Amino acid sequence: MAVGKKRKKKGNFIKRNFIAIAIMLVLGSYSTMVILKQQSMLSNLKQEEAQILDELSLKEQELAKIEKEIKDAETESYIENVAREELDLVRENDIVYRFKDEDDSNNDVNEDGVKP
Repeated sequence: MAVGKKRKKKGNFIKRNFIAIAIMLVLGSYSTMVILKQQSMLSNLKQEEAQILDELSLKEQELAKIEKEIKDAETESYIENVAREELDLVRENDIVYRFKDEDDSNNDVNEDGVKP
């Protein structure tokens, strides 16, 4: 009879521990879901980090370019270059060539700035 009692206890293992097994399955499923969600979030954060690092690199390059322009702006050659190109200024002994456009034919002026 002892053998029969052991079988009876083995058969009742699932029935006796059904709630514990169900809780373990629910917790296992929940844990798996949480881990997968965290992996997805981690992947998204790594992509965002890479994008931000790229933007940072571009901003650092822009900053270096601006700092170089500021440093160059302190030199006389830079100031002279800006004055010549952007403000159309000339030195005292420079020769200035002016070309007429076809549209400017009505606005002819002589050397003194007076229309003939």
